[in-house]
Amino acid sequence: MSTIRRANPRKQGEIGLGDAIAWFSANGYSVSIPLADNQPYDLIVDSPEHGLQRVQVKTTTHRGRSGSFAVDLRTNGGNRSRHTSKAFDHSSCEVLYVLTDEGARYAIPTAAFTAVGGLVLGPKYDVHVVG
Repeated sequence: MSTIRRANPRKQGEIGLGDAIAWFSANGYSVSIPLADNQPYDLIVDSPEHGLQRVQVKTTTHRGRSGSFAVDLRTNGGNRSRHTSKAFDHSSCEVLYVLTDEGARYAIPTAAFTAVGGLVLGPKYDVHVVG
């Protein structure tokens, strides 16, 4: 897999979203995509085993000091006159899906972490690697 890094962060996010749709679909989930992009989640997935779950999709190309990939959990946005940054809201989704620059995929239940600003994908999260 080549790098997912893009100059435009929105394009990098689209790579992650496409990957998440493909992974959930290939693993038996029904996937729904919100009509607008103003929800705090990116997908809704449904399976007989887990039921309906809201999914926030993130990508990462950055490594922390430990050498593990680090994920920015904040939602950043704005316009020319103002920039906003919102901390991760655990009540807004049930699953955090992360695609790393090396192609590793994580499906981490939001109940499995308390961080709201960033997360380092060290050995603690290896149990949530899905591909």
